[in-house]
Amino acid sequence: MQVGVVGCGHWGKKHLQVLRSLKKKGLVKKIIAVDSNPEALAQINEVDAKHSSLPENSCDLVILATPSADHANHSIRLLEQGNHLLVEKPLACSEEEAAQVLACAQKHGRILSVGLLLRFHPAIIHAHTQLKRGVLGQLLEFNFIRRKTNNARAGADVMEEIGVHGIDLACHLLGECDPRTTISSGDSLDARMTLEFAHGIEAHIDVAWQAEEETNLIEIIGDKATAIIDSNNHTSYKIIDNTGESEIELKQPIAPLEAEIRDLLAAVSAHKNGNIWRTNPDHGAALRCVKLTQRAIYRPTLTWPD
Repeated sequence: MQVGVVGCGHWGKKHLQVLRSLKKKGLVKKIIAVDSNPEALAQINEVDAKHSSLPENSCDLVILATPSADHANHSIRLLEQGNHLLVEKPLACSEEEAAQVLACAQKHGRILSVGLLLRFHPAIIHAHTQLKRGVLGQLLEFNFIRRKTNNARAGADVMEEIGVHGIDLACHLLGECDPRTTISSGDSLDARMTLEFAHGIEAHIDVAWQAEEETNLIEIIGDKATAIIDSNNHTSYKIIDNTGESEIELKQPIAPLEAEIRDLLAAVSAHKNGNIWRTNPDHGAALRCVKLTQRAIYRPTLTWPD
């Protein structure tokens, strides 16, 4: 399998690191790094080829990790060239743009997925299974708190960069349901969102950059038990019920980014062999994430009459 990474910045480098590991395991044959910035490209090592633009028909899968504003245009061009595509979130900067990208993938029969990688977090996968088995009981509340001490990327919004993962997980845990109502507050550095689902179930998203202390907490609260997950911990998580607290050790966990890429490689292989394939998230969930994230970052200023 030949894989290209378009955009060799922060996330592009993370993808290249995983691809090097997968190449050693025999899952990837060739790695191509692409960036229009010669300085960024010069920093990339241990790849099979480096280009300022992606040669046509050179890859089985392309990973797009360019700045968010470029995602829609780049995605459509790459799909029209016949590439299967993994786009780092967000898929696009508006619901209309996202719909156009998804329609392009369908028109050309290409695989398109979006980098909502916490769906592949081993602790979340295990806790989700426990929820479906009734171990946690009826879901009452979901909390996603991710407050980072590092500085924001220029021009970025914390809800679009970080909060989108909480929005996606809330809907995912509820069987890919859409919320009935949403309330958002804050600004581009420190923001909150509440999503209310059927039966009064609420999801609370609390995200920030430049926070005083680091927090990476996910709580899945049921009427029988609560799962508590540190999103930086891929080996274990906790379940608390009326008997106390239990540490759940995960067997042979795979880091989310590697699991996400493995999943796409399997889908591309199935597509090439004429077999059934799927993407995670599917197109409906990808579009919903853009819609809800844009709703979250639209924070109108309220004014009151004198």
